[in-house]
Amino acid sequence: MFMYIMSALLAAIAFSFYYFYIRRACTVAGIDIKTDRAFGAVIALIAACLAAVFASDMGIGAVFTLHILVFALVFDFANFIVKKACKKRYADGCEAWKTVYGSGIVPLVAALVMVIAGYAVMNNVVRADYSVFTKKSLRAEGYTVALISDVHYGISIDGAELDRICDEISAAYPSVVVLCGDIVDESTTADGMREVFDALGSIKSEFGVFYVYGNHDRQLYSDTAAFTEAELEQAITDSGITVLRDEAYTVNSELTLIGREDRSYRANGGRKPIAELMNGVDPNSFVITLDHQPHEYAENADAGVDLILSGHTHGGQIFPANLLFDLFKLNDLNYGHATIGEHCQAIVTSGLAGWGFPVKTSAPAEYVIAEIKN
Repeated sequence: MFMYIMSALLAAIAFSFYYFYIRRACTVAGIDIKTDRAFGAVIALIAACLAAVFASDMGIGAVFTLHILVFALVFDFANFIVKKACKKRYADGCEAWKTVYGSGIVPLVAALVMVIAGYAVMNNVVRADYSVFTKKSLRAEGYTVALISDVHYGISIDGAELDRICDEISAAYPSVVVLCGDIVDESTTADGMREVFDALGSIKSEFGVFYVYGNHDRQLYSDTAAFTEAELEQAITDSGITVLRDEAYTVNSELTLIGREDRSYRANGGRKPIAELMNGVDPNSFVITLDHQPHEYAENADAGVDLILSGHTHGGQIFPANLLFDLFKLNDLNYGHATIGEHCQAIVTSGLAGWGFPVKTSAPAEYVIAEIKN
């Protein structure tokens, strides 16, 4: 349903936007569309074709269109300010400004630069470092947690790049590696699914690699899934990765991982409450909740969780979605690090990649190294 709504919205935006701005650019160029009806019909046809392409593609074309729209709205606001400032002079002058504004060239160029930059960002995975301090008693060297999420394997990262990233993480020799969901999605092939988990399972760590499901891993949004849930779980476990499905796992006497089912999980009455999962957990242990979607922070803090690790948001992925996420509080945290209450902290990674298209314009492509210290 979401995809249908987005497709219809993009089609409407693409048609109205291109039709309106192309007509205005023609006027600036001295072409009178009102008298040249044939040319006007061609413009309308082009706009309709573009709308159809973007509605069906939901890819780079759609991203490019939305960026043009955003920059065009900003430029429209700038034109409003210029008109107010110049007043009567605007009607009889400001020809250079009106030509640049009317041509629509600035939003077009700005969107092109943004998408190219976003493609470069998506294809340049970086390391994000965080320090988490606790009053609980830990060993002198503390613990290092490597967090990987939202690989969406097949969108931007290939096997060679994934191997390079895994080697980088292995060099840091983390205490544990945690995979917070959406490692694969509806576009991932069966061979790709096995390839990505084989690579991630090979990362060297002190206590192993742990995984929780995201909302895309099981290919729930596809009518023609490339693999079954059983095949997915088999590939994960064959790679030496421990799957945590609403269960606590004691790494040693000082560190406990609680892996949660995703919020999208509806089978068997849905996922268990965090308070139930905390039953029997040593209160002196440093407790880390692994939850793909960054929600229920207050419940985790009340239950005694020390650190929550999530992904899912991609940091907004496409500007200005990140601003809307923050404005409407769609998640408890969109990106970065936060403190909840007196003792609980949270980290949300923007992920190794993103969903749908190889562009990120609101956050880096990253993996996280978190140092937990006394």
